[in-house]
Amino acid sequence: MDLRPDNKGYHAKCEAVMKNKVLIVDDTPENIDVLWGMLSQEYQVLAAIDGCQAMQAAFSNPPDLILLDVMMPEMDGYEVCRKLKKDHRTRDIPVIFVSAKSDDEDEIRGFAMGAVDYIRKPVKKMVVKSRVRSHLALKKHQDRLLAKLRYQALYDPLTNIPNRTLLTERLNRALERLKRNSNCPFAVLMIDLDRFKELNDSLGHLAGDKMLIHLSKTIQSCLRSMDTLARMGGDEFVAIVEDVKDIQQVEEIARRMQTVIQKPVAFNDVEVTLSASIGIVWQTAVGRSPEELLRDADMAMYRAKNTGKSCFRHYESSMHEQALERIKVENELRFALERNEFCLYFQPIISIEKNQLSGFEALIRWCHPKYGVISPEKFIPIAEETGLIVPIGTWVLEKACQQLSQWHGMGEAEKSLCMNINVSVNQFLQPSFVQIIDKMIAKYGVPPRCIRLEITESLLMKHSREAVEKLNLIKNKGVQIAIDDFGTGYSSLAYVHEFPMDQLKIDSSFIGKINERSQTLEVVKSIIMMSISLGVEVVAEGVEKDEQLDILEQLGCHKAQGYLFARPVPEKMATEYLNKLIPLRNPVDIGADTPADIKTYLTMNRRTRHS
Repeated sequence: MDLRPDNKGYHAKCEAVMKNKVLIVDDTPENIDVLWGMLSQEYQVLAAIDGCQAMQAAFSNPPDLILLDVMMPEMDGYEVCRKLKKDHRTRDIPVIFVSAKSDDEDEIRGFAMGAVDYIRKPVKKMVVKSRVRSHLALKKHQDRLLAKLRYQALYDPLTNIPNRTLLTERLNRALERLKRNSNCPFAVLMIDLDRFKELNDSLGHLAGDKMLIHLSKTIQSCLRSMDTLARMGGDEFVAIVEDVKDIQQVEEIARRMQTVIQKPVAFNDVEVTLSASIGIVWQTAVGRSPEELLRDADMAMYRAKNTGKSCFRHYESSMHEQALERIKVENELRFALERNEFCLYFQPIISIEKNQLSGFEALIRWCHPKYGVISPEKFIPIAEETGLIVPIGTWVLEKACQQLSQWHGMGEAEKSLCMNINVSVNQFLQPSFVQIIDKMIAKYGVPPRCIRLEITESLLMKHSREAVEKLNLIKNKGVQIAIDDFGTGYSSLAYVHEFPMDQLKIDSSFIGKINERSQTLEVVKSIIMMSISLGVEVVAEGVEKDEQLDILEQLGCHKAQGYLFARPVPEKMATEYLNKLIPLRNPVDIGADTPADIKTYLTMNRRTRHS
């Protein structure tokens, strides 16, 4: 049996639904009949005989266009138009005044009230039909344009999922629902892709965009229709998970997201694997705004990134306190240079082979007027992120060269001292970095061979070509290069020979675990043997025990630094330290009570020296 409706009544009804609705308002029935006859074949026509009926009809069944008489009892057309334009339900409906009033002032007043046109009576069929048709077409175009603008205002143009604006609207809606019903908790998940920038840099932005489109669909598959996934910008997404029974359900969704994100995807014959760090806010009580929820989720996400990536973390109130403290530190850090609040500490570097002081490593400290001496671990990461590391690094370079110059002036024995100076990635990549080194050498008259710049292995790997070119330029000037914290980054000796270097510093995490039976011993042994074969000097960091020093000496390690010898100390104490050791390098001054070598001296006194 054919169940398709094909009767005339059905088609007539469908046709009526498709037609635009035109409301005619006139207190004279004859005028309504005339306009009705002109328009009823093309449009669905409604009628009202006064202003009150017109208002009721417009509010209950909004038309697409209104033909409005001006002269009516009780409420004239101008007043009807004013009220229609004032109400959000009807303000966008085009109004055409139809009136016997033909003065220009009346027409001007009509336009001032918000009308789109003014037709004088007696009306002409062609004039009415053409103007109605034109304004309906214009209204349709405007509606489409507004819809497009609204879509662009609320949706991300790349992924076609909600943007921050629509996300905020839906967060407000979720908060209102929770306010009405405490049994409607929801969760906010901040999802940030790990290593996405590397993908963009290596495969190009087009591949990056394709990956974002793919991942938006992938993450969406982990959510229900009632949930919202939005793109905040870049590679950051936010999900609102509504009507969840407990936090375990939210965690399961987060795990599912991480699983699907980690599935390999092929782009241009290259298989790409990403991961995500997720911050979770579990909202069970009213009182917070959408902005606060997003802020808290963002904090939790960054905690996930800082604890290894590819994981999720819940928001805790302590995160907000730490963030406020971080902002406070950042603000004060911006003025620390001009207030002369930084100072340098110096840690000795000892020659194991010669049993004598080889030089110092310059280490920055923030001498805060309120909080005292602040270690670099607390402010250097902030300086790196804000770009303040560049002027701070320049200050360190100058002060270290200045101090080395003063020590060289103490006597012939001190002229062999070297100064190790840490250089950040951002500082090293500055176009003016080499010129700044030249300036400091000339200004303080220190031999280039006595300056040793410490850079991280991650800098070499991430910026290998640019790094090699700049390192060669620096080495050609006689300045020495050291790789700091070796083993904590890529832990590979295979690339060591590719970079110009004079010194390799084994990270303290290896030295702390070294013993005659440990696997770490073999790693350290390999590093030392490889470095010696390449003519690179080896320094062991973090030496704290005699046993460690003995093993390093047996392996042929050249130099060492650590608490076994001395902690980092201010300039005055470092100078005193130098003065104590001068007799050890001058046989004439060695007395019966003076230790015969620096190792013995340092070992005997390590418990009573600087702490």
